[in-house]
Amino acid sequence: LSLTGGNGGSVNAASGGDGASESITNGVSGSDPGGNLTLNQTADAGTAGGIGAGTSPFGGTAGNASSILNLDFSGAGGPGSVTGTVIAASGGGGQNSDPIAPGAGQDNVAGQAHGQITLTGTAQVSANAVLSGGTGGQGFGNGVQAGDGGVITAIATGTSVGTGTSGGTVAASANAGGSRGGQVAGGGSGPSENRGDGGAGGNTFATSDASGASNFNVTASSNAGAGWG
Repeated sequence: LSLTGGNGGSVNAASGGDGASESITNGVSGSDPGGNLTLNQTADAGTAGGIGAGTSPFGGTAGNASSILNLDFSGAGGPGSVTGTVIAASGGGGQNSDPIAPGAGQDNVAGQAHGQITLTGTAQVSANAVLSGGTGGQGFGNGVQAGDGGVITAIATGTSVGTGTSGGTVAASANAGGSRGGQVAGGGSGPSENRGDGGAGGNTFATSDASGASNFNVTASSNAGAGWG
């Protein structure tokens, strides 16, 4: 299952359009007694629209993305192997091509992304959360602040209720890719122009946990977004 939010429009003489947010909770399920079951769900948010020539100082609001999956296959007739993956990507901030007022750049921050999966089975279990963030919106002009990156959170938990070797292998992987801060483009003339501050990179958080099996493979990767100097 994949949902993709639309991007906001870029306009003149008015604020940019908002990027659409997307959210999925338990959007997929399935049944394959004794077999191999793979489930994926993706939420991609829209990028905000910017402004061109005109009087409005604001870009649109970036879309947020959320993908949550909580499934329990520990009962009779469950799959021998179950793999679940949640993916979420936040929208970027509005990319302005006309000077914006100092402080207005914080309306151009990237969206936030949250992904969480909790998966339970009787043998082989693999739970994965893959997150990424859009880039903060561009600032344009003297003394402006480009948009910051958004907060990205990935949580993955896998559990096998089998015992001994029948517990199989549990793998839990959480990967949070950082949201980069926006850059500032020129809005005046000459090398001494004060172009303001680039956006700060977004914070990332990743946690993973596995239990109940004879073999474990647990990884958590959190890479904060870079800022523009």
